[in-house]
Amino acid sequence: MNEPVRDDAGVQVGREGPIATLTISRVDKHNAVTPELDAALAAALRALGADDAVRVVVLTGAGTQAFCTGADIPTLFPALRERVLRSAEPINFCGLTHLHPLPGKPLIAAVNGLALGGGFELALASDLRIASSSAQFGLPEPRWGVVAGAGGCTRVLHALPPALAADVLLAGRRLSAEEALRWGLVSRVAPPHELPALAQQVARSIADAAPAAIRGLVEFWRAQRARQDQAGLAEERALFQSLIASPAGDAGIAAFHARRASP
Repeated sequence: MNEPVRDDAGVQVGREGPIATLTISRVDKHNAVTPELDAALAAALRALGADDAVRVVVLTGAGTQAFCTGADIPTLFPALRERVLRSAEPINFCGLTHLHPLPGKPLIAAVNGLALGGGFELALASDLRIASSSAQFGLPEPRWGVVAGAGGCTRVLHALPPALAADVLLAGRRLSAEEALRWGLVSRVAPPHELPALAQQVARSIADAAPAAIRGLVEFWRAQRARQDQAGLAEERALFQSLIASPAGDAGIAAFHARRASP
């Protein structure tokens, strides 16, 4: 039975039996992440991770234009900078990118449009990615004086061939849904209006399998990825923190406000 959807600080949480759907909901801002949304999504993921009735989680964006375009730069960048300067807890974007909050439960990213910056990083941190034919993937952070510090630099190097990964990281190349499918970044592509049903179909096929087998496979899969990513994630995070706390970080925020690329 469907449970009603609730909305907490831009995060909609819905349930259909053992399948939960999290929707990033700031349509007017292309689902960019504010500090409040960052905390709300982390809390929602932790709650679903602790809920024994939930077996699969789908993460998507509201509307038809964007999955998530990453940080809301005017609000989240200053908050991250302040956290770094205070030597506070390590950054774990939306509670997902460095410490997984769903033990034994697969997370499916249903990418329904633009997945840029932190949005691409959320998709990369998910266990399985499917996309609408209108999806685009990119990491534009160097334009704003920083790098993709929530797993993007590390995971894109493992998800794509080296030359293509360098094009994405250095030249800001955006990948279409067709390119993402061709290179194995996503496993399935559907027309935009069919993506929600496809996400539920994939989630249902997982939820209908033996729970112990799925839990074991998910933990095995994540352990392999963690071993592969561990060193890179630490070095990437250190680079991001050094940049956001530097004059380059200030210049990037100013450049965003002026809607121009930073020098």
